[in-house]
Amino acid sequence: MSAVKQSNALRHGKCVLFAAFGLIVLNGCANSQLARFAPPGIIKYEDIASEKPQSEEIKARIEERRAEPNTGKFPVLSETPGVEQRPQSRPPAVVEAQINALDQTAKEIKEEIETQRQLTAEETALNLGEEADQLRERIDRDSAAAARERREQLTAPEDDEK
Repeated sequence: MSAVKQSNALRHGKCVLFAAFGLIVLNGCANSQLARFAPPGIIKYEDIASEKPQSEEIKARIEERRAEPNTGKFPVLSETPGVEQRPQSRPPAVVEAQINALDQTAKEIKEEIETQRQLTAEETALNLGEEADQLRERIDRDSAAAARERREQLTAPEDDEK
């Protein structure tokens, strides 16, 4: 295909896709059951005006929403909290004392953790050493028993013919 034919084909393809998208948008999600494909961030409304019977759960949710004050209204920005509603700031001396107390607690916790790590390492080394010694003794006993059995098997039988 030549470049002109390709560009015309692409243009026609784009027009068809755009027209299909436009038809889907005109139908809306409620009529074409496309609401189930909507991503989780999009609010999906419940069809109140349809002929289908509603379940009791949905009816209860609709009534709860209608009972809430200011449902579906935009916030009034002039009613946002001002300086009067903000919490009071703490004096710098109190903040500094709290920071120092938290730092001291953090140091104590770090020291305790380090102590526990050292104790655990020592206990692990001791336990492994004892287990290694016990294993060596057992291996030595097994080796001695195996050597004794081999010696007993290699012993020449006594001659009874003399």
